[in-house]
Order: sequence, then C-alpha cells, then structure tokens
Amino acid sequence: MSQKLSEAQKNSEKQKAWKSSERFKNILRERNKNNPRFTMKGRKWTKEQRERQSQLNKITHNTPECKEKCRKINLGKKMSSETIEKMRLVNIGRKASKETIEKMRRSMIGKNLGKHHSESTKEKIRIIHLGKHLSEEHKRKVSFALKNHPTTDETKLKISKANLGRHRTEEMKQKMSGINSSNWMGGISFEPYSPEFNNTLKENIRKRDQYRCRECMRHQNELFKNTKNGIRPCKLSIHHIDFNKKNNAPNNLISLCSMCHMQTNYNRADWTEHFNDVLNI
Repeated sequence: MSQKLSEAQKNSEKQKAWKSSERFKNILRERNKNNPRFTMKGRKWTKEQRERQSQLNKITHNTPECKEKCRKINLGKKMSSETIEKMRLVNIGRKASKETIEKMRRSMIGKNLGKHHSESTKEKIRIIHLGKHLSEEHKRKVSFALKNHPTTDETKLKISKANLGRHRTEEMKQKMSGINSSNWMGGISFEPYSPEFNNTLKENIRKRDQYRCRECMRHQNELFKNTKNGIRPCKLSIHHIDFNKKNNAPNNLISLCSMCHMQTNYNRADWTEHFNDVLNI
C-alpha cells in the first residue's frame, strides 16, 4: 500500500514538473494559438480595442432578450465582500461624466416608485453616514440643485402628513437652537427692523413683484396658513436679500412665500447671489 502511494506521489510530481517546463508551455501555446481566450490571457487592451468592444457590446448585449437572460442568471446572487472591496478600490477617484449621470438618472425613473427602505437598510445607511459632514462645496452644489426644483404641493402635503403628531424632544430643541445651531449668526435675528420697513414699503414691493413669490412663482391668492381659528389667507413675506435689516433699498427687497422664505436661513451667501440674479442687479 505504501509503495502504491509513493508511486502516485512520484507521478504527480513528474506531471507538475512537466507542466511547468518550457517545452509543455510551447506545445500548449502552439495548440491554442487560434483560441482568443488563451491568446488574450494576461494582456491589457488598448483604448481603441476597449472602444471597439464597447460599441460591439452595445449592439449585441443591449437587446431585451439579452438583458432578460442576464437578469435571470444574476437573480438572487450576492457579491462577496471581497468582490465589493475590489470594485470599491477600482472606482476610487473615478468620476462619472455628465452624460453617464444623465443616463443613470433616466434609467432609474419610475423604478423606485412606491418603494421604501426597510428598517435594517435605514439603520445601515445611518451607520455609514455617522460622523460624516458635507464639505462647503458639496453644500453649495446641493443648494444650487434644489433651487431649480421647487417642492410641489403634493410633496409638501406628504411631508406634512408624515410629520403629523411628531414632536421634537427638549434635548433636540436645545441642540438646534441658539449657539448650538449650525445657522447661528451671533443673534442678529433679534435685531429690530428700522421704521422705514413698514407696511407701505412692503405693499409696494409686493406690487412690483406682481404679488408673486419670486422663487416658486405662486400668487399671493394661493397662500394660506393654519391658525387656531382655522385656515386663513396670508400675504407674501418681504425678504432682505443681503440679510441686513437696515438696508431697505427696493433692490435689496424681494417677495417670497413663507416656505421659500424659510429656506433662505441656510447657505445665505448662495441665496444672496441667486436673488441678485433674479432681480438682474
């Protein structure tokens, strides 16, 4: 029995030596010289080859039949943590072009309609973003993107229903108010308005702006507010563009609805620049 084992070990060692020899490699290379899988092994494609293959894939792989086959093959499969890490390292520093971002945006339209994250997914997202802070540049980009996408009445109603009955804790109020607030400006909101900023001046600004909010363009007749005595109509607010309550020049005043006026408490420099553009100053 021991002799048979020793013979088998010798044979396996001989096979390993034969497969690692140059002669075996040359025979294998000659046999597979017309096999693209063998000839391309270990090589890197040039940019031209990649572009050619990309164009070819668009024709052959983008058919509905091919997409359905790929979908069924990958259904239920999960990438290993090792694969995910490799993909993450490969994509570090890469930035998608505007064209690619637009394609991705269009492809996702309607796909997540009515879908909601599970509690476990929400928790994972919360942990990932824990301790992270947006850079000033990122905040400006988000602010600029949201300026051209006013919240619809339907969305506002959904937000209102979602927050119905919710109350901030005293601890949360403490964190969001006064010096602890990220929007603290040294208490300038408590400064009184000058006597020039009266009802006559406000009405003149509303008339100049044709009684419309210069951000969402809603008319004053469409604005209402909830009071203890029920729903009542409300007037447009008059906003100081440079946030200086003493500067009551007409080119520093603009009409805003209460919702749009509330948004101006964030990223003040951006809003100042935006409203100056609106008034063509």
